[in-house]
Amino acid sequence: MAIFLSFSVFFSSFRDVSTAKLLNFIMGGFLACFAYKIASRENTRKYIEIFLWVLVVFGLAIALKGLYQYFVLHISRPRSMVSHPNIFAMYMELIIPFLLAQFLYINNMRWKRILVFAVMVILVLALVITFSRGAWFATIIGAFLVLWCLNGRKAVFWTAAVLPVLLFSSTAIYKRFLSSFDLTMQSNIERIHGLISSFKIILDYPLTGVGLGCYKLFYPTYKLPLAKEILPHAHNTLMVFATEAGVFTAAAFFGFIILLIKSLYLNIRQNIRQNNCHNEHYYLVMGMSGGILALMLHGFVDYTLGNQGVLGIFMLYIGFLLGLIEKNDNIKKAHN
Repeated sequence: MAIFLSFSVFFSSFRDVSTAKLLNFIMGGFLACFAYKIASRENTRKYIEIFLWVLVVFGLAIALKGLYQYFVLHISRPRSMVSHPNIFAMYMELIIPFLLAQFLYINNMRWKRILVFAVMVILVLALVITFSRGAWFATIIGAFLVLWCLNGRKAVFWTAAVLPVLLFSSTAIYKRFLSSFDLTMQSNIERIHGLISSFKIILDYPLTGVGLGCYKLFYPTYKLPLAKEILPHAHNTLMVFATEAGVFTAAAFFGFIILLIKSLYLNIRQNIRQNNCHNEHYYLVMGMSGGILALMLHGFVDYTLGNQGVLGIFMLYIGFLLGLIEKNDNIKKAHN
């Protein structure tokens, strides 16, 4: 995938813009390798936990600032410390499933369980006030995966109990939820127009794309007559790679995600079959898997890897997961 991205940058009409974007992905790759090296070594699980809890504290700071903007400054869609409410939501959807897994794992320290629950509630509330519909749906599914794999049938009960409370807690939230299915809403119309324009871009630049980060510069040329906005990117992660870096880059990314999901699925299934679902390894894997699933599902309706911080957490999760899975497999082989 790195080769295809570099190829796209070489043919980009705005090479400086594309190079800056490429460097973000290169740094993300280094983070994934760093996380993998740590996770695959012996006696490093405590360091992984410390690192992940630092991310939680970072997420809490983002959430608290967003809540302050909403309740004190009366900003209707707060952005917290980042450039857009949807990016604010992406941080929350990455961390909430991890917190949920930790809440389910901690049993012997009541104060710690209460603390984790309190932080999780704050992050959920922060996610709600972003009014990011894609993030809402994605986090619900990611959290449900964690609940189902760790609590079985109770997941259905908790989902059915909590969702109506959140949905009907505010008229604004309920209306925003319903707007997801309103094809006459301008933001939904713009995304459909953007999707059609993206296919036109792909037809003209199938191999190299228009260059990483250059979608906005080319969009006016391909904008439909009825479209009213200049979109900064295609509202789909795969479509962003296809339009900006070519169809081969999009295919490589898609293949990587499929292989990652397969690896996670096999590891989770193996732990369930061997009744090995109550150790720290399993809960760490499930928490990070839920966050990755949420971000990828959100990627169907938005570009979820454009922010450097979100990309960094995503790559750290991948590195930690692959390292933990490999170490777990090596331990089982040694015992056999």
